[in-house]
Amino acid sequence: MASEKGSVQNYLDIAAVILLVLKPDGTVSLINKKGCQILGYSEAEIVGKNWFNLFLPLTIRERVMAAFQKILNGEIDLSGTFENPVLTRDGSERIIAWNNALIHDPKGLVTGTVSSGQDITERKHAEEELRRSEEKYRSFVEDDLTGDYISSPDGRILFCNPAFLQIFGFESLEQAQNFNVLSLYPSAEKRQQLLAELMAKKKLEKYEMELRRLDGTPLHVVANIIGRFNEQGKLSEMKGYLYDITQHKRMEEQFWQAQKMEAVGRLAGGVAHDFNNLLSVINGYSDLAIHRLSPDDALHKDLSLILQAGKKAEALTRQLLAFSRRQVMQPRTLNLNSLIEELEKILRRLIGEDIELVIKKSFRLGAVKADPTQIEQVLMNLAVNSRDAMPKGGSLLIETRNVNLSNGMVHERVTMEPGAYVLLVVSDTGVGMDAGTRANIFEPFFTTKEKGKGTGLGLSTVYGIIKQSGGYIWVYSEPGKGTTFKIYLPQVKEEEEEETTAEAPPETLRGNETILLVEDDPDVREVAEVILSQYGYQVIKAGNGAEALQLVKKNDHDTQLMITDVVMPGMSGRELAEQVARLQKNIKVLYISGYTDDAIVQRGMLKSGIMYLPKPFNIEDLVTKVRQVLDT
Repeated sequence: MASEKGSVQNYLDIAAVILLVLKPDGTVSLINKKGCQILGYSEAEIVGKNWFNLFLPLTIRERVMAAFQKILNGEIDLSGTFENPVLTRDGSERIIAWNNALIHDPKGLVTGTVSSGQDITERKHAEEELRRSEEKYRSFVEDDLTGDYISSPDGRILFCNPAFLQIFGFESLEQAQNFNVLSLYPSAEKRQQLLAELMAKKKLEKYEMELRRLDGTPLHVVANIIGRFNEQGKLSEMKGYLYDITQHKRMEEQFWQAQKMEAVGRLAGGVAHDFNNLLSVINGYSDLAIHRLSPDDALHKDLSLILQAGKKAEALTRQLLAFSRRQVMQPRTLNLNSLIEELEKILRRLIGEDIELVIKKSFRLGAVKADPTQIEQVLMNLAVNSRDAMPKGGSLLIETRNVNLSNGMVHERVTMEPGAYVLLVVSDTGVGMDAGTRANIFEPFFTTKEKGKGTGLGLSTVYGIIKQSGGYIWVYSEPGKGTTFKIYLPQVKEEEEEETTAEAPPETLRGNETILLVEDDPDVREVAEVILSQYGYQVIKAGNGAEALQLVKKNDHDTQLMITDVVMPGMSGRELAEQVARLQKNIKVLYISGYTDDAIVQRGMLKSGIMYLPKPFNIEDLVTKVRQVLDT
């Protein structure tokens, strides 16, 4: 019998798994050599000991003992595998996968269990390491700001991360997987172009393309795309990483638009300056000639028409100066609601009876600092623009309200500073504009109207006035959906100011004072001298700053007034005035110029103590201003 038991033990000891027999009370009655090796004990140290008390961690002991009792009672199906850790001699744990069976005596009573156990510790550790690695990769992909995706060449999305869903507006992975990416391209040709380049290069890096979100809005991305190819060399899968650069593109476009507008503004200002010099001569001599003729003279009418044309040209140059932000402003603190009320009747007559004018004024509207005449011009120009866009009638809305732009709003608008603004909205139900028209509407001489029905300066004037007033203007429009202009003007704390009374005209326009006339344009200098001489003034002429200084230093004349151009080669009018003041302290200065310069204006307003006459000027303009300066 002993030899027979020994043979059985030898057979058990060659098994590569743990073989364990437990009595109903948990006592070990048999364990093989593999079991002893894993546990680190000898057979004598294990047999006769309680398995649960000696070899199970305390944290699971009661749970496993309860399960063992259910096995003995036949309450648990033994066809499956059970896993649990066991304690070894050195205190470490090994994970064992058990297969169990019941032992019965000849009468069928349960006398214990026999179990085979496979040490799966290394496998479990490997699985856990793999799970952690996958979790780390999943977290990396899910937390990645780039839109990561895998798709098939025919456009099926096989995988994508949350950033990809957010970029394109998908609500879930399932929605994305049921969607074909072909619909995200502006055209089928763009998709084919991408596939052709990927086939040729195998990998695309920093590849910029325009796509579409689910709602159809444009989306600009830069992507790295890797192609996977089968044995035949055909594209089988695409793995891509997209970064949304839409906001960057928008900022870039606005930067270049601002640069373009600034360059065009400088050009317009320069043209206006030179043109105003020409108009000073044309209008000045026309005015002089008219004053010398009888109204019955045949030339009187001809010269009047020349002067009339000059006045129209003068109005155009004023619009160019408004666009280039080089006109002198007379800003005051005002309430836009009050200004709109005063202008309402004029606006109704301007737009006609077939267009409904709706005015919505915000209660307790904040104050702004602006030139009321120029803001009136803004409203008039926008109203005319809306009227022309509604030839069959419609509705024109003018609305005011207070807004406070947060950082988020500023980010969306890109260039706007945060703070409190008064928003002026002018909206119509007209024909609307496409993207190409919207991109150019503020440029001077751009117009969609028929020849002879518009100068193309209306909206450029609006743009210049708002910019010079420290504000922002945005246009929203689509073909057939009308147009909305939103104007943001910074709020100010001051109370609304009463309009200042116009300066009283002098009692006489004549005089006998000596005037130093400094003008680099000989024609302008000549006409100004003729006008002033006719009104009794003694005129000393200089063609530039250096020449004028020499005349003052000679001190041959008691000069009461210096009239100087602002922008001259070599020395500006302001620099000349400062040097002359050191030589002759009591001399008064009147600046003339075709456009304003930083030397005499600050943020569009004349600096304190500055006397200024814009070009072009007529006889009355010049002699009236001269008399006012001398009498001050």
